[in-house]
Amino acid sequence: MRLFGTDGVRGRISEEEASDPLGRYLNERIFSKEICGELAYCASMLSGEGEILVGWDRRPFNSDKAEYIVRYLGPSNRKVTLLGEITTPALQFEMTYRQSVLGIMITASHNPSTDSGIKIIFGNGRKPTKEEEMNIESMVFQHNREVSPDYKSLYSPCDNYIHSISDRILDLKEKEGFPRNRILIDGSGGWLSRWLADLMSSHDIDCKEVSSIKSPINDNSGAGSLSKKKISWLECRESSHALLKEIVPVPSGTIIGFSFDGDGDRCYMIYSDGDSACVAGGDEFTRLFLLDYLEKGEFTVTLTIESSLDLCEKIESSGTGKVIQTGVGDRWLQHAIMKDNRGLKIGTEPSGHVVLRHSAGKETGYWGDGVVTMIEYLDLIKNLGPEWIEDINPNSGFTINRSIFPSIRDNWKPDSDASDSVIRTVSDAFSISSKKVEILDVEGEDSLLLLRVNDGKEWSIAVRNSGTEPKTRVTLRTTSDDMERGVLLVEEIIGLLRPVLDVK
Repeated sequence: MRLFGTDGVRGRISEEEASDPLGRYLNERIFSKEICGELAYCASMLSGEGEILVGWDRRPFNSDKAEYIVRYLGPSNRKVTLLGEITTPALQFEMTYRQSVLGIMITASHNPSTDSGIKIIFGNGRKPTKEEEMNIESMVFQHNREVSPDYKSLYSPCDNYIHSISDRILDLKEKEGFPRNRILIDGSGGWLSRWLADLMSSHDIDCKEVSSIKSPINDNSGAGSLSKKKISWLECRESSHALLKEIVPVPSGTIIGFSFDGDGDRCYMIYSDGDSACVAGGDEFTRLFLLDYLEKGEFTVTLTIESSLDLCEKIESSGTGKVIQTGVGDRWLQHAIMKDNRGLKIGTEPSGHVVLRHSAGKETGYWGDGVVTMIEYLDLIKNLGPEWIEDINPNSGFTINRSIFPSIRDNWKPDSDASDSVIRTVSDAFSISSKKVEILDVEGEDSLLLLRVNDGKEWSIAVRNSGTEPKTRVTLRTTSDDMERGVLLVEEIIGLLRPVLDVK
């Protein structure tokens, strides 16, 4: 049985009581209040004694699930505090600040508003290891739990987090780090949409929130809806995306705005190259970071298997930097950072997760926070000056991401006949023996087939199942400029896998 995906457990929203909640989740992806409460209870068995914080996003019935968790945990005499509608990074900050032992975030992150889910957070904002997830899964519904109808809920505001963000905004404003043009803020209709633009405006920063809390969360808005790196001015004008449709042509180097997901842990910067609006994620953040820090001392950058290969080359050739490659998902970046002993450590992935060190009260932790990422983007650009626009994109190489959607994910395994066919396809493309195609192993990616080939330039080909959606991804990365060869190879792999994985 496997309940956890890339980050937590996610499924379709249901308000009905489930007589067989585990069966309904496994067979129909129904995320009921019963399975939410059971997962929270089992996580509390691993966390040790101490306060438990619960937060949620504004998807339907999430606040009801939070109240159910309180009644579910009540008989165990645990102190459970409800933070209300927040984001995962706000929960991680408040946990660390209060030294709470467990955080429960009820969210499906960037998934559609018809989904809900749960994220488990342990002390100092740490996400679970695979072993901890397996322990939780082994305990679910093994015993009858008593649900207390009268257990009182404790509510506490999330003021510590908002005050910390306000302080950081003021610090950057004093450094004149904010652009003078209006900044578009896209909170994806989530909690950030309620206060971030207002907070910035209260500090005399010209900005506008473009998403609406009257629409479903993540609906035609947010980081999860931005899939292209460049969007022409005409495409922006005709787009239904809340931020893109507000964009007008502006000069190269203009910072247009920032787009977050509904859970607030991802951030894309939108800027102009003169001809189009460009979307900057974790790779672009890393390039700016390297320009600013490369000669300042030793550092470690954790990158996922979808990050651009030129970043690995730059870090490894710097003499002071170390690169660690991880599976896809910010928790793998976080875990790798926490194991490393270097002074300055960051983790990034193309989807907009940027894992940084955070101080909260007397404690510190590492996690991704979209609002802090926005501030750090602007701080880097302030340090680098106008030349940043020339260096945010690689001089060579490219990355191609394609998906089979919907996909029967159980039909893909990295040690199957299909994977053997992928290896042969890659070896044929480079006219080499299959034995010369290197197969790499990455922690946290059970469904991953990761191949490497060197023909004078580095090539990386990955096939993996999404942990949050019914799709299988094919990612090609290279430092070569031969895009035609890369596109043909990806198309051939997709064509090979589609009959095996595609939903008829």
